Amino acid sequence: MSTSEREPATDGASSSGYRYWVRDGSAPKAAPQKIDSEEAAKKAAQVGSAWNHAGTFEERDFSKWAKDYVKAAFEAIEFKVEGGSCKVTTASKLKVEASVVVSRGKLKEGYEVEATLKWKGTSEDGSEVGEGKIEVTAEKGDDTEVVVKVDKSSSFASKCRDAIKNQKSEVEAVIDRLAEELKRK
Repeated sequence: MSTSEREPATDGASSSGYRYWVRDGSAPKAAPQKIDSEEAAKKAAQVGSAWNHAGTFEERDFSKWAKDYVKAAFEAIEFKVEGGSCKVTTASKLKVEASVVVSRGKLKEGYEVEATLKWKGTSEDGSEVGEGKIEVTAEKGDDTEVVVKVDKSSSFASKCRDAIKNQKSEVEAVIDRLAEELKRK
């Protein structure tokens, strides 16, 4: 039988033998189904976006939020100094990059923080003042580096510097809280 002798195509078959789907809307409409609480809880516990069911690579940038968070937390730090007080006055030269990555269904947070914090200490009677800077460098997976510098050397400024070095865990705690908050995002 030659191609010219074939019968006309029926049911979606063309004369060349190619079959296609007949699109006449004969398929039944999908009926809505009620979601049970167990299935809803499973979807709520899913890591990543709702569209990413397979948990493939997905990255979300939280740099702006992290910069605001770190700035406010650094500027709230106060150090205990014998015979006075010392606190961070401003967080300047603040560079913060933070993101959350979902890869293969696992959540991983990443951050990099570089900051220069200006501090000022005042003795209880107000007669002595000490000022300086704290340079902070932190990166996910590395230890937080805290370097304390004094602008003008004096006995009270040295007390403040030593107090800050001894209480550098206050600065490190800000970075730790940032990492914890990123895990919740």
